[in-house]
Amino acid sequence: MKIFQVIAPFRSLILQKTEIKYQDEIKSAFYTAHQRTLHPSVTYLKSEEILKRVTTIIISEDNTHDHHAVHHFSNLVNDEIKHDSFMKRRVIFSDGCSSQYKSRGPFADLAQKETPTNRNYFGSEHGKSECDGEIGILNRALDRAIIGKQAIINKATYLYNYCQINLEINDPVSKRLFKLVKLGEINRKRNGTNIQNITNTGKFYQVLNKVKKNEIKVRNLSCFCKQCEAELYEKCLNSKYIECFTTKKLILLNKTGELQKSENVPKIKNLSQNIAVNQHVQVKSLMKYQGKN
Repeated sequence: MKIFQVIAPFRSLILQKTEIKYQDEIKSAFYTAHQRTLHPSVTYLKSEEILKRVTTIIISEDNTHDHHAVHHFSNLVNDEIKHDSFMKRRVIFSDGCSSQYKSRGPFADLAQKETPTNRNYFGSEHGKSECDGEIGILNRALDRAIIGKQAIINKATYLYNYCQINLEINDPVSKRLFKLVKLGEINRKRNGTNIQNITNTGKFYQVLNKVKKNEIKVRNLSCFCKQCEAELYEKCLNSKYIECFTTKKLILLNKTGELQKSENVPKIKNLSQNIAVNQHVQVKSLMKYQGKN
């Protein structure tokens, strides 16, 4: 089964810090409004018999928007999808926000995924997608409930309970569900994503994993012609406009930001070679250290 997934970018209407409002609001509540994070994901599960649409909206008390949050939310979505199908391949679309989707951390997460994944990025602008429509449905439902005094929603937990009861759908071809992430659940101490900076990430618009360990393939534009769908990328029908894939090796760093010993780092035999590699010590100082004039 092939899975097409549209992931919401971190911005005002998608992964969103949404203020909690009241119908009868006092002044102090207006100036000290609580916030919660919303992250929607729209997934299409394609099989021979049916095309199913699954919307997963993450409601979180954690308002830090980084790639660790995206990784945690994506795992929740994937766990839910596994109940409905077996994933053979994933095709993901999102915007190119660097701190959440398009930088060394997200690329390290992509390289570690077991499922073959075709990662695609929209242009550098805040476009609209199906995720905006899902958030619009949610916001309108909340406005009606609060204005009509049908519910008091002043916490992420209350929001989650309201959405579960009133907005979830479970039909054969359409499904909408909600997940709650409490403060402290997201793991941000993941050393496996601490890799060396990758240059020119702004020019990457299609990224593939499953190359080799700690490697990804990138190119300047996305293409889904017949040849590319068959993974015959060297025979791409749009090669006149699209560059060939290039391989990027992800170099792991340790906790202090230095290269891991397992990487291909030249071994330093003596202090003179250390100068040739790092050039941190002046030659004159080295000669004095070795007792030479």
